[in-house]
Amino acid sequence: MTKGYIGAVTSSILIAVGLNRLFNPITSRMGGGKKLVISTLFNWIAVSSANAVNISLMWNKELREGIAIKDENGKEVGKSVIAGKTALYQTISSWMIIPFCVMFGPALVIALMK
Repeated sequence: MTKGYIGAVTSSILIAVGLNRLFNPITSRMGGGKKLVISTLFNWIAVSSANAVNISLMWNKELREGIAIKDENGKEVGKSVIAGKTALYQTISSWMIIPFCVMFGPALVIALMK
């Protein structure tokens, strides 16, 4: 669990700081709503990458060995690496969509009010 937390925090900070420094010449000329939306985009990318790293590190065993496949009676019939990868990708995708709505909703409303 510690490995997932450290990986997520490190990737999030590196991406957020890196994007802000890389695009600083462009964003420094922006103002108001545009700057808010761009800043929110950078933060969303950082949060999404942190989620992806955390989930990948925490589910590393399932990614390598697969997840249990059960029949209709609940009896385990084997393990599937493909099912493990599918579950991992679906989880990462959902954890990218959830913060998108929460982060961009208020940013867009504020940007449109200006």
